[in-house]
Amino acid sequence: MGSEIFFDGVINIAMIKGMIRIEVGSQSISEQDENGNRKIFNRHQLVLTPQVFLETFTNMESMLNKMIENGIVQDGSENELRGGPARDTDAEFSGKDKRARSDRRKRDLSLRV
Repeated sequence: MGSEIFFDGVINIAMIKGMIRIEVGSQSISEQDENGNRKIFNRHQLVLTPQVFLETFTNMESMLNKMIENGIVQDGSENELRGGPARDTDAEFSGKDKRARSDRRKRDLSLRV
């Protein structure tokens, strides 16, 4: 069995030389930013092929949908008021992306407490 890696959040995602690189980090227990939030420091970098990234994204999206169905997460995006200029986002999705147009929007999600 492999080792487990815990992280508090994703710091950055980029495509460099054809590989998806995801920097993940942990919160500092002693350092804070100017707003009093704990700073997150880079601890690990995940390097994925584009195919593995898409498979991982699909699996995460499936888990998110299960969490919404089970009431663990609330999807408030249907009540969302969008401000700012509209833009055409179709160019940002490859022809391999078969998800429904409604799934492409950013969701306003929150954990149920």
